[in-house]
Amino acid sequence: DLGGVSRGVGAHTCAATLLRCARSSGMRRCLSATSQLSSRALRRSFASSTALARSDDDAAWHAAQACRLVLVSTDPAEKAAALGVELGEDLEQVAVRSHAALNVSGAPSQVLDTAPARPEKPELVYGPFQRGNHSLPQYLLHSLAHIELNAVDIYAHTVAAWGPGGPKHEAGGGSALPPQLWLDLARVAQDEARHYFMLERRMRAIGSFYGAMPAHRALWSHAEDTNNDLMGRLAVIPMVQEAHALDSGPRIDERLRSCNDHASADVVAQIVQEEVDHVSVGLRCFQTASAAQGLDPVEAFHGRVRQYVPRLLPGPFNEALRSLAGMGPEYYKPLQSPPRRHPDKPRQRKQPKQPRRKPDAADA
Repeated sequence: DLGGVSRGVGAHTCAATLLRCARSSGMRRCLSATSQLSSRALRRSFASSTALARSDDDAAWHAAQACRLVLVSTDPAEKAAALGVELGEDLEQVAVRSHAALNVSGAPSQVLDTAPARPEKPELVYGPFQRGNHSLPQYLLHSLAHIELNAVDIYAHTVAAWGPGGPKHEAGGGSALPPQLWLDLARVAQDEARHYFMLERRMRAIGSFYGAMPAHRALWSHAEDTNNDLMGRLAVIPMVQEAHALDSGPRIDERLRSCNDHASADVVAQIVQEEVDHVSVGLRCFQTASAAQGLDPVEAFHGRVRQYVPRLLPGPFNEALRSLAGMGPEYYKPLQSPPRRHPDKPRQRKQPKQPRRKPDAADA
């Protein structure tokens, strides 16, 4: 009873359901059902991994192994299955499977130094692209699903690289975070996988699917830019990108409702509310890492943003949702990028150039 999980019945139900679905090739159906789970229920499933493991350290270590398996899994359902199974049920057995998969697909260092495995579609492009014959809701949901799938891989890469047992855990500063925070980051990856399937299911309901149109290639570049900087990764992904989702999500909700697609808008609204917790997790991790180095977290955040986000932060900001995440205006207000034009000033249209007249005899 998945509804029972959200009411507090059984901490392992979510992960056990994912395992059964993976074995029966019904992952998409079951993940659409798990979209009804609350963030609180997912937190319980992660907390339960501590009881199953010998300690928080063991649970975080196993989470890191699952995240490595995510990076070598091509199909989104496989990525989601790795996260759901690893963090909720049969930790030792899944850890063995993770190692077996990695031994076939590449050593851990090779896994972390390359782009994650992805499905053949969508075609990835750098520049803008037209949505063609696709409706606005199809286009918006496809873009959001692509963002969520990238987030799965980026959070998985973060936990696998800097988490317990990762190659950057000691030298790269990952040991500054306690095991529970690494479990929280892995839970965020699980949330993002669930969000992807919420969007994918809704896309199919309105006649589309993930891969039906091109998607932007640049999203993974945020991970590449911060590949050797844990604090940079935490600043750019949860504290900038996820926080920006709190700003833009309600506007996307309104655009979908203007198309009379209230069901899609409801999906987006649920995702936005759950992203608040992701920003909160990233903020706590960044503050902990800053304290370990004796840094002021606000000043450290400003420095990382100026280093990795040259255009700074576009407004307007959703201060209410950011406040719920624990992020005060001192973090983002000083970094607001200047508007491209005055909001009250109408855009000036360029006048077409007049063709130059050739001189004639009368000009002589």
